[in-house]
Amino acid sequence: MSIILRSFRTWWQRPRNISERSEHRQVSFLELFYDLVYVVLIAELTHALAAHIDLQHIAEFSFLFIITWWAWLNGTAYHDLHGNNDIRTRAFTFLQMFTVAAMAVFAHDALGETSSGFALSYAGFQLILTFGDYIAN
Repeated sequence: MSIILRSFRTWWQRPRNISERSEHRQVSFLELFYDLVYVVLIAELTHALAAHIDLQHIAEFSFLFIITWWAWLNGTAYHDLHGNNDIRTRAFTFLQMFTVAAMAVFAHDALGETSSGFALSYAGFQLILTFGDYIAN
């Protein structure tokens, strides 16, 4: 086996099995940066709410916040349970961050004019999270 193939296998590993989970794992800078992208998205959602505070916009904000929270929860849980310190994990994390940043771009009117951009960004995030393992292996 060549050195390039051995190096590739250490750089591009299979997702970690749940049974291999470390008891004392520290949060990486990548995970903190991942969370920061969600902070930007939630800031955009709250900025849009601050401009129009009424019952309809509060309900719309609640819906968008719940799907944002659900996306964050799924992404962080996947990384915590299956993430490695390799290029595959970093590549898919950055792809997820890119789609969340795109959601933040369209968040100012996510249920109005820019709804298709927000929905496509959210669908892209779910696609990366769902099928990232199949592509990675």
